[in-house]
Amino acid sequence: MSQTEIEQLRDRITQLEAAIADLTGGARRPAQPPAAELVDSGAPDGTPEGASRRHLLRAAAAAAGAAAIASVATSGEAHAVDPNDLELGAGLQVTSGHTEANYSGTTPGAAFLFQVGTTLAPTNSAFMLHSSALVGASTHGTHWTGVLGYSEAGGGRGVCGAATGSSSIGVRGEGPTGVDAVSTTSTGTAIIGAADGGYGVRGTSVSSIGVVGNSSGSTGVYGSGTIGVRGEGATEGVHGEGLGVGNGVQGNAAGAGYGVVGTSASGAGVHGTGLTVGVLGMCGTTGTGVEGRSTDGVGTFGTSTSTYGVAGISIDQIGVYGEGAVGGVQGNAGSTGTGVSGDGRVGVAATGSDYAFAVTGAGRSGLRLSAATHTSGMRAAPSLRTDTHDVGELDMDANGDLWWCVAAGTPGTWRKLSGPSSAGAFHAVTPGRVYDSRVATPGPIAPLAAGAERTVSVRDRRSTVDGSVTLADFVPAGATAIAANVTVVDTVGAGFLTANPGGVHDVNAATINWSASGQILNNGVILTLDAGRELNVIAGGGTGTATHFVIDVTGYYR
Repeated sequence: MSQTEIEQLRDRITQLEAAIADLTGGARRPAQPPAAELVDSGAPDGTPEGASRRHLLRAAAAAAGAAAIASVATSGEAHAVDPNDLELGAGLQVTSGHTEANYSGTTPGAAFLFQVGTTLAPTNSAFMLHSSALVGASTHGTHWTGVLGYSEAGGGRGVCGAATGSSSIGVRGEGPTGVDAVSTTSTGTAIIGAADGGYGVRGTSVSSIGVVGNSSGSTGVYGSGTIGVRGEGATEGVHGEGLGVGNGVQGNAAGAGYGVVGTSASGAGVHGTGLTVGVLGMCGTTGTGVEGRSTDGVGTFGTSTSTYGVAGISIDQIGVYGEGAVGGVQGNAGSTGTGVSGDGRVGVAATGSDYAFAVTGAGRSGLRLSAATHTSGMRAAPSLRTDTHDVGELDMDANGDLWWCVAAGTPGTWRKLSGPSSAGAFHAVTPGRVYDSRVATPGPIAPLAAGAERTVSVRDRRSTVDGSVTLADFVPAGATAIAANVTVVDTVGAGFLTANPGGVHDVNAATINWSASGQILNNGVILTLDAGRELNVIAGGGTGTATHFVIDVTGYYR
């Protein structure tokens, strides 16, 4: 190589180094041999002068390669900025500052794209959907995760998203499953959302379920904030399943917000399934524990195999609130559970254009009341209490007596509607004969003498001619008393009859009296029955006193 060629090569190296400086903004230059090694004496290869020429050639190649790399690096979408440059294939530990890559394109794109696989192109519709600082993608058949966040620190977060805009979103997932979260500990939470003024967790679906959470030991979906959890979907707004002892859906609202809100066009606003509680909502002094709205289905639907389908807890307002064209709140529970349960000043409140509260399809009874617990722990009759009550309250005491408040006050004015010791409702009937001592059936054909007793069944209506049964169970089972006319016929002497419930032998009052022989007298009375619908009739008077008697029924109590 001639001296002229060496000088031309040295000039070319200088030009390439200048190009590198322009492209990289003064970044590190490729290593060069010392200037002394670039001197050539024209010696052949294998001599010190040949080595100098080889160094010169290597420097030229390095400069050319560096310029090409720098040109490619700056023609793309990312730019590494000091003080911490990013070198691919090498570890980088940052103690101050940051490594920055800026994307300022006019079309959707990303500053960084990392992927497993090779088939994702920048023109891919999913890739181009949103401009992103970082895209993690997987197009590999066996490696499915685009972005994985992991943390071993106590209280740490694998993936954390923060958004400060008025309608911005911290973490958003789109796809057949938008966000899938799994908790691996018995007390962990799959998804936690906290919000100061927006939504803790919000899920939207055009065809299926907005938010789904599964948990084997804790909470499937948990949210706290003005609205703890909100889901909107064509089928179900929020769906949570508690597989172990956890809650399907749990939401807490500290102030005037909602613990759980679900809206649905045709399905269930909130649907929770759990072994203990399907849906649990708790709120502060002015909020609502669980609220579900549906325009065509069920506002809130809860299913539980052991305890509560839907449970709402409120300090001062409403535990569970539901609105729906079909049903506001619906809860299904197993044989020992509770479909819908509410704790609060108003446990469950219902409003409706036709019916505020309706019970249908009950297997055992439409409504079941338990004795109210007074503040002192007593379960006394409301009329004996010292707390305040309002007109329209219905209550049952420890004796099973049912009471209705007709005037507000402390304790107010109450009327007892029914109970074990009350007769029940009166049922008037067309008068019918149930007993006559003058006919053969049921017998005997004989007057009742003073001091004697006779058990009489009033169950069946009988013929006035021969006493045969003309209507069985004329006084039905469960009747506690009858309205009857008791008639004495063909009296002998002066005496009386006492009609007691079956099995009662004491004489404490007279049902009817007569004063002479040959009288026919009757008396309209209310007679108490035993469980067999029987009376025990006792005659009283002097020696030789006796009478035939007849019993006609005009109504019964049950």
